[in-house]
Amino acid sequence: MSVAKRKRVINKMVQTIYSTVKKQDEKLLFGISPAGNIEYAESLGCDLATWLSEDGYIDYIVPQIYWSDQYRMGRKVTSLYTNRLNKWVNLNKNNTSMYIGLATYRAGTYSSSDLGWRRKNNNLVSQIKKEKAAGCDGFVLFSSSYMYHSRAAKEMKNYRNYIR
Repeated sequence: MSVAKRKRVINKMVQTIYSTVKKQDEKLLFGISPAGNIEYAESLGCDLATWLSEDGYIDYIVPQIYWSDQYRMGRKVTSLYTNRLNKWVNLNKNNTSMYIGLATYRAGTYSSSDLGWRRKNNNLVSQIKKEKAAGCDGFVLFSSSYMYHSRAAKEMKNYRNYIR
């Protein structure tokens, strides 16, 4: 099935779910949490440009931007979190409520490509500040169980100190 056809089928499904939720109670909210890489999410059939520019699809979106700002692409280190955040904000033409998915599960981990999670212990705080400055509505931590892992202790201490 082509990407265009997948998008049509998925759009119909999303509209159906949205209208079903609203028929139950107009105050209920319906949202989606797609992959943080826009191109990848769209290749799977997410019609993000439509969902973020037209009514009748979603009330909010939670892009999973699970990278740090010290991501290695080849020999270059890039600000992947900030770059992806900016792309999402620019895509949001309908002022749809946007909550950024942040990766507590990455805190304190080693990755040969995403260096920031091991090198720094203030990734989450830095990301929260950036999403606020970009005008987002908040954030969602994935997953809460990782907040208590010993490897994430420094990151979570900085997070708790920030939100107090």
